[in-house]
Amino acid sequence: MKEQEFDLEFYKNVRSFLVFVMKFAFRPEVIGIQNIKNEMGVILAGNHISMLDIPLLISVVNDDVHFMAKNELFENKLGNYIFSKMGSFPINRNEVDLKSIKTALRLLKEENILGIFPEGTRNKTNAIILPFREGATRLAIRSKKPIIPFGISGKYRIGGGITIRFGEAIDFNRLSVENHNEYLETKVKELIYKN
Repeated sequence: MKEQEFDLEFYKNVRSFLVFVMKFAFRPEVIGIQNIKNEMGVILAGNHISMLDIPLLISVVNDDVHFMAKNELFENKLGNYIFSKMGSFPINRNEVDLKSIKTALRLLKEENILGIFPEGTRNKTNAIILPFREGATRLAIRSKKPIIPFGISGKYRIGGGITIRFGEAIDFNRLSVENHNEYLETKVKELIYKN
């Protein structure tokens, strides 16, 4: 199925709708959003608890966010149309997907914001977080772009209950840590626990 081109006007219209829905229905508490200000060409990486996480991020981040999303979302015409027009692109989670990696690197080089859920899927368990895959940290190192970690906690309830906290940018090219992936996972856990 042919992917659609990113459509900024479409994105803005959808974002306006999502801002309204999130603000008046779910009333998320947003902490640390200033950490994204003036940061272009960054990776947003955090936990994934619900299908509403992408709409939440789109509604709270003032710039367009391009999400790396599971390829199953693009398999029908409507999903392919909406996600592609929103600037998202598919990734095959079961193999090294060179096309998706190249797309992510191009978006970062063009100073875009890339959204990734390093768990690779929604967390439907009782665990605080699922083990992170290495894609986000590898992209950060290869692109020389920072990661802004985020933690989502609570429940999506009408009237409130969900919190998203953004941490400070992490530049893995200037950081001396033994395991980049564990470091990112720890930072996201800290943001979840703070909530």
